[in-house]
Amino acid sequence: MEISKFKLALVTLLVATIIWCSALFYTLEEHRKLIEWFESDECPPVEKIKYRWDGWEYAYCNWNGGKYVCLTFPALLVAWIGFILSAIRRLRQKRGKAK
Repeated sequence: MEISKFKLALVTLLVATIIWCSALFYTLEEHRKLIEWFESDECPPVEKIKYRWDGWEYAYCNWNGGKYVCLTFPALLVAWIGFILSAIRRLRQKRGKAK
């Protein structure tokens, strides 16, 4: 059974997007819990002061897993745009041959 490159690319992009969305959801939840901990009474005063002064360090894109989600988003976006443009080009070629 032969699988076309188009179908293989579509499945690969769909799997990559599902993994990326799962990572986004998980890291956003973890980041939200971290921020809630900083703002709670359980957080040691030293950590609270550090959080208030260095708040940018705890921004989502600078934080643990969020960094990788933010870095991979442009690559995934470029891959999807390339795939869509290739699909449009392929449809135009098929339409041109049909006439």
